[in-house]
Amino acid sequence: MTDAILACDSYSGLRPRRANERAADMTEKEGTLRMMASGRLAIYRPGRLPVEITSGELFRVDVAGAKELKLTRMEYDQIDRQYYSIDDYPLRDGLRAAIGEHG
Repeated sequence: MTDAILACDSYSGLRPRRANERAADMTEKEGTLRMMASGRLAIYRPGRLPVEITSGELFRVDVAGAKELKLTRMEYDQIDRQYYSIDDYPLRDGLRAAIGEHG
């Protein structure tokens, strides 16, 4: 039996990944914020399908200088055609992020 699991990588699709490659401090709900091909943001977690963050949903995101992830809500700007944090937190590929209100 192997300890390899499948992880979703936004650049190369599914790829084998060893279980011990996961970050030790990452909880089950935490992952990495990535832009999907559709232009929507999603949280990618090792060994799981990406979770899209839609308008109105609460999620937590890494904010420079903060010790823990900050709670915010996703909204969509009809004029600029882009998603943003209602708290004006910068959202970009590679940020540590988590699903929901609690860790």
